[in-house]
Amino acid sequence: MTETFRYIIEYLVDVKETTPIEKIIKDESILASIRVLSAWFAEESSLEKEISQTIPFLIEICQYCLKDNTEVDLVKIVIPAFLNLTPLDKPREAFITHGGPQIMIDYLMKFWSNKEDHSNISDTEVNDILGPLQILLNIIVSEREKFIIRNEDEIWKIVNIGLQISQILGPKLKSYEYKSNEDQIILLGNTLLFCIFVITNTSPSSNLFDKNVIKKIVHIAKLFYDDQHIISQRDVWKQVEEVILLGEQVLDNNYITI
Repeated sequence: MTETFRYIIEYLVDVKETTPIEKIIKDESILASIRVLSAWFAEESSLEKEISQTIPFLIEICQYCLKDNTEVDLVKIVIPAFLNLTPLDKPREAFITHGGPQIMIDYLMKFWSNKEDHSNISDTEVNDILGPLQILLNIIVSEREKFIIRNEDEIWKIVNIGLQISQILGPKLKSYEYKSNEDQIILLGNTLLFCIFVITNTSPSSNLFDKNVIKKIVHIAKLFYDDQHIISQRDVWKQVEEVILLGEQVLDNNYITI
C-alpha cells in the first residue's frame, strides 16, 4: 500500500514540473490522484520526506483555487491532510515555508465574509471553520511567538473572527448548559485556545493589541473554563479536554494587562 502512494506522490511531483496549474485543475485524473492522496495523508504520515515534497504542490493548487474561485474546492479536500501533517516537523516546515498558513487564513476570511448569517453557526459551518483553525493552532502551538510576530497582521484577523465565533457560541452553549451541540463545543474550545495563544504572545505595545477585543475574549474564556465540570460529564469531554486544560493553563500563567 505504501509503495502505491509513493508512486502517486512521484506522479504528482512530476505533474507539478510539467503541467500548467490551469490544466491540472481541469484534469480529472490528476484531481482524483489529489483526492486519494489527501485522504491517505489525513490518516498516514509514514512517508514524511516524500510528503514534504508534495506539500508545495498542494499549496500552489489551493492558492489557485482560492484566487480563481474554481468549481472544485480543493482547499476543503486537502484540509484534513494538512491537519494530520502539521504536527510533524518536516511537513510543518514545508507548509509554513510555502505559504500554507496564509492559505488557511485566506480561506477562513473568505468563508466568514461570505457567511450570510453572523448570528448563528450551523453544524456544517462548524466543520468548515474547525479544520483551518486547528491547522493554524498546530503551527502556533509549535512555533509560538516567532510565528505570531512574523505574521501578526494576518493572525489578528483570525483573532477578530475568533471573538465573533466566541460571542455566538459562548452564550448559546451556556444557555443549554452544554447539553447539546458537541461540535460547537469543540469549535469554541479550539477558538478560545487559538485566541489566547495569540494574545499572550503579542506584545502589549503592538498596535494590534486591542484591549477591548482581548477583554471580551478573556471574559468568555474564563466563563467557559469555569464550566468545565459540566462539560466533563459529557462524551465530548474526551475531544476537548486537552484544549480546555491547555487554554486554562496558558491564561493562568500569563498576566494580561487589559
